[in-house]
Amino acid sequence: MKTSKNKSPPAVKAQFIESMECLPVTKLPQGPEWSYEIKLDGFRLEAVKKNGATTLYSRRGNILNRKFHYIAAALKKLPDNTVLDG
Repeated sequence: MKTSKNKSPPAVKAQFIESMECLPVTKLPQGPEWSYEIKLDGFRLEAVKKNGATTLYSRRGNILNRKFHYIAAALKKLPDNTVLDG
């Protein structure tokens, strides 16, 4: 069966995606395939834009639009069905 390289992936509606959590370890893995990020205390937000509205979620799925209204406003121009994690 042939597949086209220009074929779009199936459409999926934007929704909250449960975040992966960091796990503490006593020793870091070594090798060129590993990279690391410093863990800073703060909030992890997931922004979901659908039906013209942006919703900010915590990693546990709580809505944080009221607390971070300025972030939700800054993301208004995102296209619908966009999910950002950060």
